[in-house]
Amino acid sequence: MVLQAGVVTVLMGLYAAAGSFLYYRNVVEDHGLKVGIWASGTALLLDVLITVPFFEIPNGGGYAQFFTAPLLWVLVIVNIATFYLFGRRNAAALKER
Repeated sequence: MVLQAGVVTVLMGLYAAAGSFLYYRNVVEDHGLKVGIWASGTALLLDVLITVPFFEIPNGGGYAQFFTAPLLWVLVIVNIATFYLFGRRNAAALKER
């Protein structure tokens, strides 16, 4: 279980880094914290609409079990932090130009 959590956390960081790179390649300025919150909020909304009803509930889980899992919130924080850091890096690069 710990190995799975570590792998998922690393993959989430890479996913967020790729998303940040693609987003900031086309956007001149936008605050990374705002973008990270929007990205995480969208993912959580999709969890409410797709993941829990189609995967968790049939396997005996539920909304409460899914949304109280500490790993979920670690992943949300990793996602927001990655977008924030890429946003800061992008802002710093724009100031140097």
